[in-house]
Amino acid sequence: MTTIYRPEIDGLRAVAVLPVILFHAGFSWFSGGFVGVDVFFVISGYLITSIILDDLHQGTFSLAQFYERRARRILPALFFVMAVCIPFAWILLIPRDLKDFGESLAAVATFSSNILFWLESGYFATEAGLKPLLHTWSLAVEEQYYILFPLLLMICWRFGVRWIVVIIVLGLLVSLATAHWGAYHKPDATFYLLPTRGWELFLGALAAFYLRHKSRLLDNKSVDRSWVQELIGITGLTLIIIAIVCFDRSIPFPSLFALLPTVGTVLIILGAQGGTMVARVLGGHTRLDSVFAGRLVLLDVVVEAVPGRLLDNHAAIDLARSTHAGLDAIELESLHLGCIASTRRFFGNGKLSKKDWRDALAE
Repeated sequence: MTTIYRPEIDGLRAVAVLPVILFHAGFSWFSGGFVGVDVFFVISGYLITSIILDDLHQGTFSLAQFYERRARRILPALFFVMAVCIPFAWILLIPRDLKDFGESLAAVATFSSNILFWLESGYFATEAGLKPLLHTWSLAVEEQYYILFPLLLMICWRFGVRWIVVIIVLGLLVSLATAHWGAYHKPDATFYLLPTRGWELFLGALAAFYLRHKSRLLDNKSVDRSWVQELIGITGLTLIIIAIVCFDRSIPFPSLFALLPTVGTVLIILGAQGGTMVARVLGGHTRLDSVFAGRLVLLDVVVEAVPGRLLDNHAAIDLARSTHAGLDAIELESLHLGCIASTRRFFGNGKLSKKDWRDALAE
């Protein structure tokens, strides 16, 4: 079994991105829109694990090539954003804040900005508006995970899939328990750091393992499971919507409450396939998705070029500032895949080959 393009995953990104934007813009109906970050962690864990499993099963996995693809995908845009922010920070920031900005540049370049921002302040703190690179915290979490997780798979591959799954499950439980405790006692550290975010990526990884090996676990010919998939997909989408509408900043996060959107995401990944209703809703308008995704990325590039976080005295860009604050690095990086895949569908013959899908993930 190899990884195939799934348009409903692109649609799921859109479902998560818009509430995040509206949450930061202050719309009360989207008080829990920040859970979009958690949705994207699960999606990223699923997608990257699927790619690594393909290569491991084929005996073609290369750690150096994996890291090279990640660097080619992330570094050019990241360095561009950093370069654009420098002159604005030089002009607009007072010396103390400029010193902090210099430290954040070094942290971003080494994928440790989440650690730096944890040590400095909370994500929702007032002074966060003076940190133009704050949104890179989630990219740092993701890249730290991508440094360690392939090593885990390579080391444990010889022991078989069963033992790898056991190790991932144990890691997930420890991470989730730590996150729940930390959300009440050490909220800033819990929000920013990989040990308390890793369980969300592990959930996506487990979904990838299940989908690849489900034929060994289930006799798919015994019963018609189409209605089960329908129910699973609808339940997953409902859980995400409940979290978006009902959660707010007072909810300790990412505690056990985060299971609502993350499990919902896993259910969509597992159930919203083929001709199910949720799959049609999320993946049935890929051309519109490509336009929507492309405009969001373009908007973020524009706002990055004129860093809204620094221009607090210019009311004309208040909406842009809110939008930029909502598009965390994990979301933009995941959305990058959606733009590539959907645009190729839009301008091509409407289909993506296995190579197109893998190239989009690697870029």
